[in-house]
Amino acid sequence: MKYNIAWVHGDGIGPEISKAALKILDTLREKRALDLRVSFYHAGDHCKSSFGVPLPDATIDGIRQADATVKEPVGESAADVIVRLRRMLDLYANIRPAKNYEKHAYFNDIDLIIVREN
Repeated sequence: MKYNIAWVHGDGIGPEISKAALKILDTLREKRALDLRVSFYHAGDHCKSSFGVPLPDATIDGIRQADATVKEPVGESAADVIVRLRRMLDLYANIRPAKNYEKHAYFNDIDLIIVREN
């Protein structure tokens, strides 16, 4: 099965951490024979200085057409990017699971899911 991934370049440490994440995708392609196709887009401060807007229509279209999206951190224009994407894509909840593992646990039997509004 083919999976289309929209990769949205951002600012700050984004490019640095993306190198490691892209290596993981390459490993998945090789070891699991996954057909992962990554398309790259732009958002954030650098995008705004280059293209005049922090979240171009091409990026929005790419995200809408993708099966999954990886968004790098963005700088000062974060609200223009993140809030707009959350509203546009109806991403109203942020789910944060928390579970302890016996080897490293301070408490026993914690299995918690926190649901918060974006």
